[in-house]
Amino acid sequence: MLVYSMTPEEKVMELKRDYWELMIQIKAWGDAFCKEARKMKNIHWITAFMEKHKVCKTHNGNEWHIYYRCRHGYCVYNCIIPMNGPRLYLLTYLAKPVHPVIREYTPHFMKRYSERFLRPKGINLSGIEALAYFESRTTNMINYLDDDDKTMYSVSDDGFVVSENLNGLELMKTFIARDEDLSKNKAYFTSQVVEMMMFYRFLIINQKDLTFPKVFEELKKVNLVDEKLLKAFETDFGKCQRLNYEDVIEYIRTR
Repeated sequence: MLVYSMTPEEKVMELKRDYWELMIQIKAWGDAFCKEARKMKNIHWITAFMEKHKVCKTHNGNEWHIYYRCRHGYCVYNCIIPMNGPRLYLLTYLAKPVHPVIREYTPHFMKRYSERFLRPKGINLSGIEALAYFESRTTNMINYLDDDDKTMYSVSDDGFVVSENLNGLELMKTFIARDEDLSKNKAYFTSQVVEMMMFYRFLIINQKDLTFPKVFEELKKVNLVDEKLLKAFETDFGKCQRLNYEDVIEYIRTR
């Protein structure tokens, strides 16, 4: 059974054991959901947002909440497991069970997400439902990793996320809404990180109309980007009429 005192490695192993126990059932539910989604698409031509929620308990005593969603024709699922003890939640993507992406959401993160995004939008959700809502809107999580202290800075659809990499488990620390002034959150962001995250946000917001001049001007504002990278970027993308934001991010992160 998952408990707060477990190490990150122990939590990961516990979830892997649970997943192998539930794998056949999860896949069967997923196949049935995708079949239903395809049927809906044939009737309505365009697939609307669909979601189904299944609950099951493992032999280890952990309760798994499995959410299947279909958005824009793509079927995805994720699993949320309430932790016994303090009010913490674990969310895991297990499409690749050998190397799962596991996130542990702290009470502080959920509190900040509620205060800074849900309540201002008039959305009355809490606990597992709030986390499921966050994940349903977080299809494009862009990360910037500080190798010195293992801090991860991410841009989600709803705002900015600060987390920490703990040996295969990502500890989600806090949430900052997009309309907040990042420079005031000095406890989490350095000025250099703010610049990079603002650049990422620019790419997401303008992803349907990214031209080279627009992207190049924004990139020049980022102090972490040196002259060598700017020249390489200009050489490789200068003649492109439209840019794909994922290509730009991957290019910068791998240089």
